[in-house]
Amino acid sequence: MNTNSQPTPKTKHRFIRLSEVMSRTGYGRTSIYRKMEDGSFPKSLKLGGPPKDPNEFDSRAIAW
Repeated sequence: MNTNSQPTPKTKHRFIRLSEVMSRTGYGRTSIYRKMEDGSFPKSLKLGGPPKDPNEFDSRAIAW
């Protein structure tokens, strides 16, 4: 039995703004929100901050 085993590191996600997702995917805001609604694109996350901050996405959106 190996007592020195280390836990498997978890994948770190980087959060990006909607404008960067639009730039990387070539989709507009409406297309991205429609795809989130139908489940074909990762959902955005609200991380706090001022109410006018755009939604943010993690690196799953980049991988998509």
